[in-house]
Amino acid sequence: MRKSVFWLVVIFMGFLLVGCGPSFDEEGAQVVEDYSNEIIPAVEFAVYMVEVWAVDQTADNFNDLYEAALDIEDINAIYWADDKIPSYDIDEWHIMMSRGDQEWEVVGEELADAIYDVEWHSHWLAELMIELYEAGGDVNVREEGIHLGDALVTAMEHSMDAAADLRRVYFNR
Repeated sequence: MRKSVFWLVVIFMGFLLVGCGPSFDEEGAQVVEDYSNEIIPAVEFAVYMVEVWAVDQTADNFNDLYEAALDIEDINAIYWADDKIPSYDIDEWHIMMSRGDQEWEVVGEELADAIYDVEWHSHWLAELMIELYEAGGDVNVREEGIHLGDALVTAMEHSMDAAADLRRVYFNR
């Protein structure tokens, strides 16, 4: 009888230990963090370069605008190629994060929404910046009845909102 009780306790403790493991993919969380650390500043810099070029339309600023767009495309290609990020079940994650005295929970569904939004909007922003570059800076080019300049302003706003949302969700800032 004692032997049976002992083994029941051992089995029960094993179940507890298994159940206490992380409820997220640690490797995937690192990939998401790395992507976030790269894409957020890239979006912010790209928006900044569009604003700089709008005020001071020099060839250098125009080339910097184009390079900022290519940087976004490169970052997205690295992390989204071969389903690198989409292969993780982000929407099922629950991550307890901390920084100093602060602790917060990253809810997977919210993180998945934020990460997919920033990828989509940053890609759209980069595409429009490249289109602007290829149009020689003519913001009056029409794409599906919309001026390129108007579409670019909208993409800038949405990209900045998406980057801010990702920063808030993952980094609690």
